[in-house]
Amino acid sequence: MNTPHAATARFNFDFGSDWDWNQLIARAEKQATHNTVNQLTDMLSIEDARFLLGQLARLDDPAEIGSLQDYGQLQIEWGGSFHGMLPSPLGDREIAIPADFDSLVACALTLAQARMDNISALKKAIPSYPIQFKQDAFPKLQTMTYPAGWSFTLNLSAIERVLDLFCNGSEASRNVESTVAEIASLPAFAEMIRHRRELGYIPEPLITRDGLASFIQHAASHAPVDMLWKWLTPENLFDLADLFMNQGNYRQLIETIGAHRHEITTHILGTIARFAPPKTVFNDRLAFAIGWGIAGWATDITGGINIEHFKDDYNRLLLTLTHETFHRFQLHVCPSDPESVSDQRSFETIASFPFALDLDRKFYEVLTYIFLEGTATYVAAAHPPANREESIRQGRDLLSEAFSAIYTDRNTDRAEEILNNGLKSNGPFYWLGARIAESIVENGGDEALADALIAGAPAFFAEGLALDRSSDSPAQARIVAKAQELAEIMRGT
Repeated sequence: MNTPHAATARFNFDFGSDWDWNQLIARAEKQATHNTVNQLTDMLSIEDARFLLGQLARLDDPAEIGSLQDYGQLQIEWGGSFHGMLPSPLGDREIAIPADFDSLVACALTLAQARMDNISALKKAIPSYPIQFKQDAFPKLQTMTYPAGWSFTLNLSAIERVLDLFCNGSEASRNVESTVAEIASLPAFAEMIRHRRELGYIPEPLITRDGLASFIQHAASHAPVDMLWKWLTPENLFDLADLFMNQGNYRQLIETIGAHRHEITTHILGTIARFAPPKTVFNDRLAFAIGWGIAGWATDITGGINIEHFKDDYNRLLLTLTHETFHRFQLHVCPSDPESVSDQRSFETIASFPFALDLDRKFYEVLTYIFLEGTATYVAAAHPPANREESIRQGRDLLSEAFSAIYTDRNTDRAEEILNNGLKSNGPFYWLGARIAESIVENGGDEALADALIAGAPAFFAEGLALDRSSDSPAQARIVAKAQELAEIMRGT
């Protein structure tokens, strides 16, 4: 990315877009500054060095660099906390005020070290997050069929609007605040925010429309401090830093997805149709959004993905699109609470059933969320764990803990905690549920899983756990017996 041509008066050096390392080294008069420049050459490409030093040179008041330390707290207040998964982008580093050439180079070194540490931490904490675009071509997809009357719509408009804002530049926009507020209110972002807030395990403060608007406004800004904050890590500004710094690649990605809508639609609907009960009609949509820490999501309004978690890894992207759309399909076919006063199905009404005992209601909720995530994971395993068998074992153990918490300790709060731990970050419950679905399909084919979707979570567990003989235990036998009991009650309702 080119930076504006910098004035030379303050630094006696032109920090424009065409200097090279030799020129910078020649300008470094002090030995300490020579050493600092040499360290920079080890850390940065010439393009990154030009960007970094060029932005520092653009500061009207060098003391503005101190406001970078404020951005971390603002980011938390706006709902973009890293929740301890990643370090603070600057930590407790002291940043030199870039008042002259030597202090500017020293300031650059501190920021370069921070960026290097941030990228390293991101690769370790979220290894699935792609730092760079693969520059891969769109793959040739297997031809699939689906029932007449089915349809599926991809909504790319939210990302397109953000990219348009970035391209126009906030400084060139007359009404940037109203534009940003309008973009933050788009349906794709509204549902992304809603899903995040309804998860139940993400600590406050959570993202809001106003918080997202603040992130978008700073992401669109070309002010030097905003540009530097975006450069420090792609995770800043709720991942909008990534979108801004790679906006050309994202534009190409969105255009490629748009050009292949038909193949994508056919692939997703054809995959889901394998597990559809007879005469099912399915018409749905999926929105592309952006959001830190969560790759795919679904509400009762739409499925969704946060595009930065995939970039142009099309195979993984297609798996996640299918996974999240299958969740939407579940809303059409899985049994819902017969006593719900709402005419609209939701995952909450699917996870609720009016059993006489509150403890049975809680266990049904636990089973249902494993059932929902597990079947979607079996159909499209978008985030495979490092060790699938170990994840399945952990899932069994957690389910046994939840069963004991409910029926032995009568501690439903503890059961809720176990459920959240087993689900968050594509956790062990995904893979336990996928293994149960796999057992059902191995025994009875795709049609058997279609039948299980209609029957609901207890029947799914009763059948699948009985078929899966890889982990017979007294605890599993008790769970199977309780699942059979609940399934019988549901069938008699």
